[in-house]
Amino acid sequence: MPTLLEAAKLAGKSTGLVFTCTIDDATPDAFVTHAVSRNDSENITKQMAYSGVDVLFGGGAALMKPKGVDDGDRSDGVNLVTALKAQGYSYVTNKNQMDQSKSTKIWGLFQPWNLDADFDRNPKLQPSLAEMTEKSLSILAANPKGFFLMVEASDIDTFGHENDPVGIISETRAYDKALKVAMDFAKKDGHTAVVSMADHNTGGLYLTNYDSSPSFNDVMHQAKMTNHALRNKINKDGSNLKRVLDQGYGLRSLSSKDLSTIKQEWKKEEGDFSGVIGRMLGQKAGISFAHEDHTSEDVILYAYHPNNFKPSDFVKSGVVQNTDINKYVQYVSGLDLTALAQKQYASGHDIRALGASVTFDNSDKAFPAAVIKKGSVTVRLAVDKNYALLNGQKKLLRISTLLIDNKLWIDRSVLDWIK
Repeated sequence: MPTLLEAAKLAGKSTGLVFTCTIDDATPDAFVTHAVSRNDSENITKQMAYSGVDVLFGGGAALMKPKGVDDGDRSDGVNLVTALKAQGYSYVTNKNQMDQSKSTKIWGLFQPWNLDADFDRNPKLQPSLAEMTEKSLSILAANPKGFFLMVEASDIDTFGHENDPVGIISETRAYDKALKVAMDFAKKDGHTAVVSMADHNTGGLYLTNYDSSPSFNDVMHQAKMTNHALRNKINKDGSNLKRVLDQGYGLRSLSSKDLSTIKQEWKKEEGDFSGVIGRMLGQKAGISFAHEDHTSEDVILYAYHPNNFKPSDFVKSGVVQNTDINKYVQYVSGLDLTALAQKQYASGHDIRALGASVTFDNSDKAFPAAVIKKGSVTVRLAVDKNYALLNGQKKLLRISTLLIDNKLWIDRSVLDWIK
C-alpha cells in the first residue's frame, strides 16, 4: 500500500519530513519506507535516501555513514551521504548551513542520534522544531501543485517513557511553537490544511489533585534541563550530583535516602535514573506517572482547514478513528491511495506472467539486484534504490525497488519494458 507522502510525490507535490528522532524511527519511516519490521534499520534508511523526499530534517547522522567514517555506525559499508549528493541533494549538519542553503532538495541531520531536547540544545548549532518547520515550508510552498509536510516532536514520547516531566514540557513547548509556524503559514496561504494529532500517549502523566497547579508552576519553573543534559553535567564520581539536581532539575532539599536512591540508579548501566528523579520532581509538583509505556486512552485531535472542513465533518462524528485521519488527508489533498496501489507496484508474479525470468545478483551485499530478462531486454533493479538499468542505461523510477520478506515489488512501469 502506498503512503500519503508517496502519493503526494507521485501527484507532483513537494514533500517533506521533520522530526527530532533518528531517521530510522517509526514515524518518519512510515511515510516513505516499507518493511516487515521497524528494526530493519539499515534497509529502512537506504529506502529513505532513495525515496525522493524533497526536504528532510532531523537526527540520526550516525546512520548515514559506515563505521569508522565520521562517527558513522553502519555495518553494511554504505555511505548514504554520498548517495544523496549523487542525487542532487544538499546535506547540512548545523543550523547555519540550513539557514544559508538555497537548495530545493535538502537533508539536514543535526545530531548523531536523536536531537537534543529543546531545553538542552545549542541554538547556534541545532535548529528548533519551529525553525526546521519554517525552513521546510519556505522550500515546499514554491511548488504550484502543493506540498505534503509531516512534522513530529518525536521525543515527547521518549520523555514519557523516561517519566521525565521536564523533557515532556520541553518538547511539547517546542511542538507548540512549530504548530504556530504551520498555522500562521496556512492562514496566510489560504489553501493549506493542518492536522495536529498523536498516535498515543506515553507514561500516563496526570495531576494528582485539584490544587496542584500552583505547586506545579513553582516547582517546574526551577527546572532548566532534561535528564539527558543533566547526566552530562554530573562528574564521573557523582560528587556534584546534589548540586546538579538542585541547579539543573529543581530537585532541592533532598533527603539522604532520596539522594542515595538517585545515585544508585545513576551508577547502574541500565538504571532508572530518569524515572527516579522525574517521579521525585513530580511528587513536589503534584503530578504522577502511571507507568513507563504507551497508554490506551483517546488522544486529542486538532485541525485547521481554510473552508473549516474538519475531520469530524468528514466522518460526521466527534470521535475520529486513527485510520480515518489518513482518509481525511487523502480527501482534502485530492489523493487516492487505493487506486494508486493498483498501478504503483508490480510483484514477481506479475513479471513472470509476462514470460520474463527473475533472478537475483547478490554480489553487492548492501544492494542485491533483481535481474529481469525477456528476449533482448535485461533490467537490473537494485533493492532499495529508485532507479533501474535497462540494457545498461540508467532509468529513474517513480518508487524504489523493494524486497520484503523475500517478496519482490517493483515500479509497475517496468512491466512496459518487457511486454
